[in-house]
Amino acid sequence: MSLQAKSETSAPETIEAELPEGTVLHLWLKARHAGGEAKLFVAVDGNDIGEPSTRRTGEFEFFAVTLAKGGRATLSYDATTTALSVAYAFRPETVMKEGIRVMHSDARTAAPDVPDSYHFRPPFGWMNDPNGFGRFGGNAHLFYQHYPHEPRWNTMHWGHAVSKDFVRWRHLPMFLFPAAHLSEKDDGRGGAFSGSAIPRSGPEGEEIRVFYTEHVRDRQPEEQIQLSAVSRDGIVAGPSEIVMPLRPEGLNLTTDFRDPYVFKAPDGRWKMLLGSRDRQGGVVLLYETADAQGADGWTFLSILHREDGFGMTAAECPCMVPLSGKNAEPRWALIFGLLTSRDPATGRRNLTSVTVGGFDGRTFTAEFVQELDFGSDAYAFQAFV
Repeated sequence: MSLQAKSETSAPETIEAELPEGTVLHLWLKARHAGGEAKLFVAVDGNDIGEPSTRRTGEFEFFAVTLAKGGRATLSYDATTTALSVAYAFRPETVMKEGIRVMHSDARTAAPDVPDSYHFRPPFGWMNDPNGFGRFGGNAHLFYQHYPHEPRWNTMHWGHAVSKDFVRWRHLPMFLFPAAHLSEKDDGRGGAFSGSAIPRSGPEGEEIRVFYTEHVRDRQPEEQIQLSAVSRDGIVAGPSEIVMPLRPEGLNLTTDFRDPYVFKAPDGRWKMLLGSRDRQGGVVLLYETADAQGADGWTFLSILHREDGFGMTAAECPCMVPLSGKNAEPRWALIFGLLTSRDPATGRRNLTSVTVGGFDGRTFTAEFVQELDFGSDAYAFQAFV
């Protein structure tokens, strides 16, 4: 794909690229002025094929356009009335190998330039917690908390990338979008928060089921609920369904109820960990289901673990992985973030703890505890076997 951008004082902003048939464009735009209208003209070889438009001014609105024919594609708009945040192109048949092609991103969305760094970063916008880290269909998949329009925390999406070697990553299309009503304003009221992913057997092979927290500030009776969605192609998530609408009763939990981590336990059942808080400190909640696909039937079992160290509030981003040894009984590592924690000796904040012990699928017996990382804000751990 070749790209060319043109900007002239009296002419519209223009982005051009040679694109093949079947290319999908993902576009975000908004009107610059109240009462105005943002318009983006999409043409191939001079023939108009789409005209996404919006009167929204508070936040960028998302549009998808599919090219029925290939050729010289042109995106043009009047920059005095229309703000274009991000535009990228991909072919669903080849995107897993090729990744997306970014055609435009506003200068405000640029990732930091860190020479000689191997750290993963998105092609534009903000990222924080890694989500759904796992190997599916021969690729390592990394999802992550993402706001595409500026390098700051705001209404959460799930970004997505794949790799063969965990060093070189191919960026894929946006995987999860916040609910439509959350994207109407630039106010960070919520969105698709953190979660995990498991494999699912489908008619055409392995699929991906993701679990995540939907957060909506001041929603009653729950600000945070757990949702699940299935991706049949590993690229696009299907419709989300609520799998856990309420916190367990009678435990005096705060509204903290988030970050579902789903894994297979020694008893062969899917388990789910959730982070929360009660009057005694942070707690990790344990759920299970007998459903082989993990789609429904989730029931609360117990508070698996409680922690109140370093002035923490909620336990966040819980994770549990098995440890193995040649001549030792199986052990499990329970890992979680200590929200708002602070080490008085060093001033380090938001610590992450690992507790090692025995786990039979219902009961966890702690044997020893240590910090997972000795930096500050080393947080939101994810792992897979």
